[in-house]
Amino acid sequence: MRKALLGGALITAALLGPQAHAAPALYLLGGVDGKMLTNTDANNYFNVNSVLGPKGYGSGVAHLGLQFDRYFAVEASVDSGLDRANDMTYYNFGFPTRHITTDWKLTTYSVTPGLTWASHDSVNMLGFRIGQANLSGHVEDDAYGANGSYDQNAQTTDYGLIFRSSTLMADHFSVGLEFGYDWTVFNNISNKNGTGSYDPPQSPERNVSTTGHNGDQTTLDFSGGHIALVVGLWSGPPVSGRTGEDE
Repeated sequence: MRKALLGGALITAALLGPQAHAAPALYLLGGVDGKMLTNTDANNYFNVNSVLGPKGYGSGVAHLGLQFDRYFAVEASVDSGLDRANDMTYYNFGFPTRHITTDWKLTTYSVTPGLTWASHDSVNMLGFRIGQANLSGHVEDDAYGANGSYDQNAQTTDYGLIFRSSTLMADHFSVGLEFGYDWTVFNNISNKNGTGSYDPPQSPERNVSTTGHNGDQTTLDFSGGHIALVVGLWSGPPVSGRTGEDE
């Protein structure tokens, strides 16, 4: 019986051939990210009609992850540096009567579990990202010679879908291209550190009106598609060995 079992095992092994086995790998990816925004929210904020059109914005992105096996990975990410700076001048009878500048900076922290298709020299990942988005803003308003400014901050839950394809070289270095879409909307923005005509500032933030910022409650929408180029360092290949599946 033992000889029969051993013979069966040998035959099975011969039929299956050499099999790659998963090796958990730690990785660190970093790169530059570009996102396209419609700026519809900015037009609403400034109480203007389509003056600001779609625009692309850049930021830096980093992922620290663990590739558990050929089919699953999880990573923690930070995306920082997206800076929306706007400058709006209002005119009455052809003369400038009001000047407003805004500076809205976005930073997100998130966790992404993902399904992967990994080999010894490549990893493709499809993941769902969830985390927290942080808004840091500054507004300056010179209305008819009455100057004032204030800072802004807000937090919201941030969601996203990503697909990334990476090629590994020498087992420890990778280059990848990432595509995705983010849902990031701030519906309640707090104001602080008011000066001049905005001391103290009102909260929550409201859209620009003829008498200040007394329009509808402000919503800032950072949702949009993005593309990123990332390079990475790996503790080792996600899958060791070569099989016909990897060829």
